[in-house]
Amino acid sequence: MDKLYFDTVIIGGGPAGSSCALTLQDHDLTSCIIDRCKFPRPKLCAGLLTVKTRQLLRRLLPNESEKEFFMATGCTETRTFRLFDRNEPVASVDIEPSIIMTERSRFDEYLLGKYKQRGGTVLEGQSVNSFDFTHRIVKLENGLEVEYRYLVAADGANSLTSQAAREKRLGNALCVETEISSDELNTDGVCAYFNVVPKSYAWTFKKGDHISVGMIKLKGMNFNLKEKFLNFLKFLGIDHPVSYPIKGAMLPMNNFSEDPTFKGSVLFAGDAGGFVDPLTGEGIYFALKSGMLAAESMLQFAPCTTYRKNLLSVTKKLKSDGKFAHLLYTPAFMRYFCKNIHKYDRFIRYFYTTHIDGLNADGIMKTFIKYKLLS
Repeated sequence: MDKLYFDTVIIGGGPAGSSCALTLQDHDLTSCIIDRCKFPRPKLCAGLLTVKTRQLLRRLLPNESEKEFFMATGCTETRTFRLFDRNEPVASVDIEPSIIMTERSRFDEYLLGKYKQRGGTVLEGQSVNSFDFTHRIVKLENGLEVEYRYLVAADGANSLTSQAAREKRLGNALCVETEISSDELNTDGVCAYFNVVPKSYAWTFKKGDHISVGMIKLKGMNFNLKEKFLNFLKFLGIDHPVSYPIKGAMLPMNNFSEDPTFKGSVLFAGDAGGFVDPLTGEGIYFALKSGMLAAESMLQFAPCTTYRKNLLSVTKKLKSDGKFAHLLYTPAFMRYFCKNIHKYDRFIRYFYTTHIDGLNADGIMKTFIKYKLLS
């Protein structure tokens, strides 16, 4: 039976897996990415590249031109950020610097391609058959056995690695999305719609010649998501919503792991660790960041302990945004928010800059007080 050995085996070739692998290459550690898909592969994602995300990408790919990167990954630029209470616009602000959105299938392929160009080993279209965590072996369905010193689970919200490790999960949210031609849906920028779906939001993001339309159903919400989504499309003025294919994906919102390690040799990153912002649904930044931290932790004496410690800034942000999301979607606060937010367009801009583009983990009241002091 064929066998391979690497310092680190990474399950999943998305942003978390690629950022981990690229970081390991910088430190001359051998690695291998295993993914059941061949790239490019379809990927449901709004594709928001916040300022903090772009800063990470510059660290990860210091010799890459940002302009060329944007072109290669199908990025769209806008400055318009709008909030709606159902069909009523309640706020519209210009964001500086621009809001950047990417096409995820191209984004993932690009990062994985950079790893390949540097000599990285990628086993695409290879499904994992089983894990032997005791002897540190990944067995593939084609019979290949891959031995490792450390294993990074970057295989998404429905992580097979997590299931094999019997890691407890609280469950995932369900995200649905479709794409509408710009000729049929006349909207621009980034738009968030409240009071369309319970305790969450729907969105429209313009990307080039099409509009990405989607919504999120949180775990525990009892409603027909497909019916709600089709009604939202009608609400937007789409005459034949059933003619558009609807894609779905699981999203680990409010579901991050307090201890994203297992048996001293397995580290969970990205969606597999539940690292998605519970307020905005942003995942690319947290995937890149956790992947890089996982790789950097392997340079230390106790990688799992170091990884947990280094993730504190990430988990602090997720906890803070989880509390704000819980407050925002209470009926009383949501009514107040939608009725009064138009008075605070400068605060929206400040909040976007500090909490979405940035990694600020302050609570909403502390953020508002800081904004008032700076105004």
